Amino acid sequence: MKKPLLSMVALIACCLSVFAAKYQATITSAPAPAILGQPVTITVNLTNQSFAGDVYLYSWIFINENGAEKKYEAAEWENTNVDKYKMTKIDNSTFSFTISDMADFWHIKGAVLSSLKELKLNFIAKSGSDQTKDLDVTAKQSEKYYSGGEGTAASPWILKTADDLKYLSGNSSHWASHFILGSDIDASSVTFPTGNTTTPFSGSFDGKGYSIKNLAISQSAEDEPTGLFGVVDGATVQNLGVIDADIHGTILTGALAGLLKSGSVKRCFSTGSVEATSVCAGGLVGENESGSITDCYSAADVSNPDDYATGGLVGKNRGTISNTYATGHVNGLDYVGGLVGANYGQVSKSVAINGGIISDRNYSARFGGNNNPQNATTDTYAWDGIPKNNGWTSFGHHSTTLEAKEIAWEKNFKKHFDWDFDNTWDWLIEEKTRSVTNASPVLKSLNNQKAVLPVEMRTIISATESIADDAVVTISVSPNPTQGILTVSAGAAITSVGIYSLNGSMLLSIPGNGNSLQADISAFVPGLYILRADITGQAPVIIKIIKK
Repeated sequence: MKKPLLSMVALIACCLSVFAAKYQATITSAPAPAILGQPVTITVNLTNQSFAGDVYLYSWIFINENGAEKKYEAAEWENTNVDKYKMTKIDNSTFSFTISDMADFWHIKGAVLSSLKELKLNFIAKSGSDQTKDLDVTAKQSEKYYSGGEGTAASPWILKTADDLKYLSGNSSHWASHFILGSDIDASSVTFPTGNTTTPFSGSFDGKGYSIKNLAISQSAEDEPTGLFGVVDGATVQNLGVIDADIHGTILTGALAGLLKSGSVKRCFSTGSVEATSVCAGGLVGENESGSITDCYSAADVSNPDDYATGGLVGKNRGTISNTYATGHVNGLDYVGGLVGANYGQVSKSVAINGGIISDRNYSARFGGNNNPQNATTDTYAWDGIPKNNGWTSFGHHSTTLEAKEIAWEKNFKKHFDWDFDNTWDWLIEEKTRSVTNASPVLKSLNNQKAVLPVEMRTIISATESIADDAVVTISVSPNPTQGILTVSAGAAITSVGIYSLNGSMLLSIPGNGNSLQADISAFVPGLYILRADITGQAPVIIKIIKK
């Protein structure tokens, strides 16, 4: 009687899976739809129940072979309670599983998947004697979107045109995918952000050193962040310039992103203007909720005169910021700062170099608008000459202040900031002037960058003392200001000296005569002039001089 008894036990065990209660559940895939032959992550959510124990995945597909449907299982039902098919438990009602290789998972040839137009992928999540109802997602062949690629981490979609960028901003089903730029893009025709509060951008975006140019987005919705990206959550955005942007929003407004909910922004910069009518406006990011911003800068002007949290780089920060600077003009109501308007996170190794700050309230300062215990900063600085419309108060975070020459001269800047100038940053001196007053840190291997020190700083650096600029040779011009005779001396032979008006007209040319010469400008009208010294073995040096 043993054999019949064993057979009955086996039959009962088999029937348990058939007649077990099948719980209601939903299933989603990322990407959606799944791409045949590409990795996919499925997430199962129980509607009203929960699974207390470990959860395993049973999966199968049907392939039409010679006119008949053939079933392919990842594993037979009784063989799935092993680590290979164990789902990741997000909570007792939500579980996920990643299939990295579809062909290997269902034990079929990759060529079979390639021959299909689409395929239904079937799943059951099970725990002990409990299981979900049958669930399925659809997998399709990769469609040819954009200018190339497949949207995966291994083969990201390539954006080269404004149409590519417009298609991305209008297709939320792609906002968990991966993208790279293949060229600079004139985005003047792009009118909507990528990512919003309902569906944030959660994939990756690598600019590859290219730039989004002339982005002009205007959004009036009171509850939607505005920028190239509206909301970023869990994504990485890197190696990208957003230049000559014209961004208009309500809450949470920035040139690159309105809201960085989580994720990272690395090696990005912005120029242009950002205007907002409500809380949190920044030159790069409106609000950094819990993300990280590293090795970035903004030269964008920011205006939010009627509300709180306005900063040159970030309006409000609750995440981390490091190795950054901002140079734009900032206009806000309260909690206004050159780098960050309101900081409740961590900011380090950063500097505010703004052309001016406007605020009629107390909580405004050179670096950050608040100075309460939640404002955590280390190794942060601000230019001591940042102009303010009605003077500074003791409120806000002014940080350690530096004179202009401590920021505008490369050797001094590097003394204060241990940024990675070997691999990440470079020091740009505009070749048309070769002047320490027209230079700034820029990001290596990113296109379309210019020296972005504010004109308010450049005009006050006028060689009032012995000048050691970023060239090899030390130049001295004295006295400066002068009533007439200037002595120009250098550590190498001077080949010529020219003195120019501010509009570029040459007023005086003196040939070189060794390492020192004199220039008589006693006949010049009082004012500001430009002296150019050509020196053997190096680029010309430009110095501002003042005639009393």
